[in-house]
Amino acid sequence: KDAGVWRTVFPDAPGSISFGLYGQYSWTVPNGVYQVLVTVVGAGGGGGKSWCCSGSCSGLGGGGGGGGGLVQALVAVTPGWEMGIGVGNQGTGGITTVNDTGSDGAVGGDSWFIYPNIPGGGVTYTVNINAQGGRGGKAGTNGTRAEKPGYGLGGAGGVVPATTGATSIIYRATGGAGGDSASGGCDNGSAGGNVVFSVGSTTVGTPGAAGPTGIYAGGGGGGGAGYSGTAGIGGTGNPYAVSPTLGTGGDSSGVGGGGGGTGDESDNTGSRGGNGSTGLVVITWALP
Repeated sequence: KDAGVWRTVFPDAPGSISFGLYGQYSWTVPNGVYQVLVTVVGAGGGGGKSWCCSGSCSGLGGGGGGGGGLVQALVAVTPGWEMGIGVGNQGTGGITTVNDTGSDGAVGGDSWFIYPNIPGGGVTYTVNINAQGGRGGKAGTNGTRAEKPGYGLGGAGGVVPATTGATSIIYRATGGAGGDSASGGCDNGSAGGNVVFSVGSTTVGTPGAAGPTGIYAGGGGGGGAGYSGTAGIGGTGNPYAVSPTLGTGGDSSGVGGGGGGTGDESDNTGSRGGNGSTGLVVITWALP
């Protein structure tokens, strides 16, 4: 009893809540809870689209999207705080039209856990736990990309910026990088990379497998996710053909993986880069 008022000492109940759909949410810290375990995963980037020509093409597939960053931390909170939660949207795969240079895959959205609940910055946060989304894979070109002519470069994995309010970092990881597309008409694209942990190890969830390579001027595989699921496979090269099924990069499944890039193609406007996976925020609390 405090000044004649009965106050709750223990939490209402231990529990866990997950936010796995793109959007912004709020969550009120229960009575008696002063520390939570938070897992934040950025969304995966989309795979790049190959350069499409009206004749034979080779080595022009798209790069795979990068996987989202991952952080898991113990965070000091106060009962009654309204926490802000954001779940990053999947990066969509690139598209193109005939005789177009193609389009890069979209960047995966960031995910966050903040207090006060004012997204977008411009305030001093007491709590700010953020994981960036993976970068989108680059489109293949007609040989004009200076750093690697003709290649579709894989997108970089999402990183975890400095945190605020964390009493302990359990895991921190950069998402796997997307693989580059093939360098020649009958070569495989590069497999996507797996996550790189700077704190902790791969024992949180099941790390996403790197996206396998495509074949026959295949697209790059998507970057691995740090939490669960499998990154997208690189699209199979499709020279001198018009089948969208062969050229399309694979979508990522699970959480935070990057999409696969498209394979080489000719007159093929129906294929696309693979989509990355949506991000995730998980909050767990328990009795003291």
